[in-house]
Amino acid sequence: MDMDAIKTSIAVAISKKGLQWGTNTVHLVLLLAINKADKKTFRELYESLISIFSEESIIQEIRNCSCFKDFETLIYHHIDTTV
Repeated sequence: MDMDAIKTSIAVAISKKGLQWGTNTVHLVLLLAINKADKKTFRELYESLISIFSEESIIQEIRNCSCFKDFETLIYHHIDTTV
């Protein structure tokens, strides 16, 4: 993975029905663009997200988000409770 993005950003796709990804059905896809200056912050964020997404109940909550603001609020809430 190269961290050569001009600006660090994350794109989010949420599907209630799910998307076929190989032989799996996924409900959340994150596309990350990371700038080298944000390498340390990215690692901390990545570890928090892995911890959050390993819980099935949270995945169900995410699937019910109807807008990005709902998703953002949910993620920040769970990051705050895991840190």
